[in-house]
Amino acid sequence: MEACAAGRDDLVQLLIDHGSCVADTDNSNWNSLTHCAANGHVRSANVVMRHLKYDKDSQEKLKEIVKKEDKIKKKDPKTASTAKVVSPDLDDYMGILDKIANALGPSPRIFNILLVGLDNSGKTTLIHSLRNDGPKSNAAGDVPPTVGVQVEKFKFRNCVLHVHDMSGQGKYRAMWERCFPDCSAVVFVLDSSDRMRIAVAKDEFEGVMESQILKERNQVPFLIVANKKNQAGAMPATTLAQLLDMERQLTGRPWHLQATEAQTGEGVVEGFTWLIDLLINASLLAKAQE
Repeated sequence: MEACAAGRDDLVQLLIDHGSCVADTDNSNWNSLTHCAANGHVRSANVVMRHLKYDKDSQEKLKEIVKKEDKIKKKDPKTASTAKVVSPDLDDYMGILDKIANALGPSPRIFNILLVGLDNSGKTTLIHSLRNDGPKSNAAGDVPPTVGVQVEKFKFRNCVLHVHDMSGQGKYRAMWERCFPDCSAVVFVLDSSDRMRIAVAKDEFEGVMESQILKERNQVPFLIVANKKNQAGAMPATTLAQLLDMERQLTGRPWHLQATEAQTGEGVVEGFTWLIDLLINASLLAKAQE
């Protein structure tokens, strides 16, 4: 069928040319899109792509593909709709998927990162710094406080991170536990210069560690970030480790303590590199054992 073949070929080429722009999403949507491409389901692909991140060029290209298919159908009224298109045989189908995979590589690993800590500890600034689009000045008040939760999605070391930036204000801290069952890792941020509230930070840290959910998920790694290390009165990371009794609290699970200055980016990449490398290695090991 001409519509099927034309639409399929054009969709496959679209993914090859612009796939890196639409791959930053969950695996189910990405798999749906490649399935649509392999079967020539142009309009179904259009629906899926509305939910994905893709650039203006690929958006315009998809519109051209839809128009092209419409013209073919007008010339031949007997041509079935995309919902009734006959799928290619299995060998053809797998060959198309291999073609897309070879051009783009495998779909990226996705990790859910839970980011917690007291308000004003620098959690949001930390993420902006990691994305290389955040404030680089020393001015206070550049970043408004997070209300509830804010989810940031971005690429880091060939992975896609879904970072759940949880508010550290007292009335929102009870929300942290809702994310414990599905998180790939926990990042706990401390303000090294906030001596007045270190006891509060310790209480919240202990509350997280006492969660039965996390006790049962002792393979979930913790990255402890001692932020604002260059601020006046900042406590050394080793002092914070002693005050929060990290050695005892984190026994039996992978963890790392990283001193950072999020406003300048110092130490941020190093800490997250440790975390993501650990998650990738764990993912590869789990896959090998399947």
